[in-house]
Amino acid sequence: PNHMYHTRLISICEIPIIIQKFDRVQKSITKDKKTNSTLISLEFYKKYSNNTIKLVKLKINVDKRLELKTLFIEE
Repeated sequence: PNHMYHTRLISICEIPIIIQKFDRVQKSITKDKKTNSTLISLEFYKKYSNNTIKLVKLKINVDKRLELKTLFIEE
């Protein structure tokens, strides 16, 4: 299916809800473009009744710093 990616921001108040009440979670392994090191992320997906999927991507860094990325996907 075609997915439309929106630049709308997820409210900061929604992030803990999505992480706690996710519909699906998956591990993602990518390479850091600057350091070429392996990055491990957890992606938390929450689907809403209007077919909007909200994603919070939690990056786990070596220096014990967490980074969050959010995204909307409409089906």
